Amino acid sequence: MNQGSITVHAFSRPSEYDLDVAREDAILLSRGRSVTHAGCRTFGWRTPDARDSKECFLNNAFIYLPAPPLVPAAAALTTCTMEEWDTRPLESENFSTADLEPFGSSPLAVPKEGRNRPWSGSSSPRRPPTKRKKVEEDMGPLDELIPLPHYIPAPLKPWHPALPHVLLDVSTFFVPVPPQTKSSIEALFSSIYSRVAWLIPVRGLPPWEGVSRGRVALGDISLSSLGHGHLSTSSDSDIVWTYSSFRQFWTFLRSSLETAGSVTGPLSLSFCAAPRSDPTGMPRGSEPSATSVYLPANRETEIMPSDPSPLVPIARASKSRLADIDYVKVYCDAPRTMLVRRTLGEWEYKEGGHVEAPGNLVEAIRILEFAKLVLVNERGEGLLIS
Repeated sequence: MNQGSITVHAFSRPSEYDLDVAREDAILLSRGRSVTHAGCRTFGWRTPDARDSKECFLNNAFIYLPAPPLVPAAAALTTCTMEEWDTRPLESENFSTADLEPFGSSPLAVPKEGRNRPWSGSSSPRRPPTKRKKVEEDMGPLDELIPLPHYIPAPLKPWHPALPHVLLDVSTFFVPVPPQTKSSIEALFSSIYSRVAWLIPVRGLPPWEGVSRGRVALGDISLSSLGHGHLSTSSDSDIVWTYSSFRQFWTFLRSSLETAGSVTGPLSLSFCAAPRSDPTGMPRGSEPSATSVYLPANRETEIMPSDPSPLVPIARASKSRLADIDYVKVYCDAPRTMLVRRTLGEWEYKEGGHVEAPGNLVEAIRILEFAKLVLVNERGEGLLIS
């Protein structure tokens, strides 16, 4: 192409061929000059202004981008190219750590050295250790702690004994009480006409190995302020009650009876209080004598006497009678046993107010979540612990 001359190539269909070739060439040449002038008069990119929408190359710019180079890789292994199981590897496939070049590596062990900070002197005053609050246990009768009646039967409503299969798939860890076995417990769960009961200790230790002990703190105190270790010989599985938490728990159980269509099925409730030694009653919090009939035989709690002498145990025994402790029984159908246990563990004690009150701070505590409760049959025999 000479200076100032251009060559225009036009591609058209045979049907678009015009007999007036000279006139068509003049039009194409004019368009070619306009495109050339638009692309050369200024530096940089420019979008041509197409007057006719038929020619798409006047309205778009295209850049040829070649495909990226491929990384050479070995052919994929298939079942046809894989060697037999007993084929020895080739020499090129054998590697040894001795052939590696020496290199430095950082230590892989976790450093255990502590950071020593310089002593700041006596600029800050030394504070005495915080004294843990000693909470006294309630030794008085509990039969007046909740309103009567203390036995509430299941509602007299028609209840279909058949259960959906999904309810039987609830998996909760439990330990059978000898002579019960896992197979006998599973057979019990499949019996739709059997009734069992969860025994929840309020105060005292039930006569089964590995179950939780119940304790009642004296006075209207906050349950969150107790924690573990405030009551003597308490452990992680012990159940610590306050007056407010036990009343709220009993209210929750009664409301569960009135809930229609609940997954727990028809429930029955009973609260069994230990017998009194004095028919006229005993002041709440008073310390009974060692010969008291009310005192549980399994009592191992160390009570702080009036004088600052060392702590002395008032009674010791390995096991107790069920009549010597205060407890709550929750009766349910055998197939719904573990559903009831899960419901008891998920119950939350609302402390510090009510949810409906917007200005109150509410702390929810699951008292029975980690407790070890025993399941008994209609004869009071232990079946399992969960």
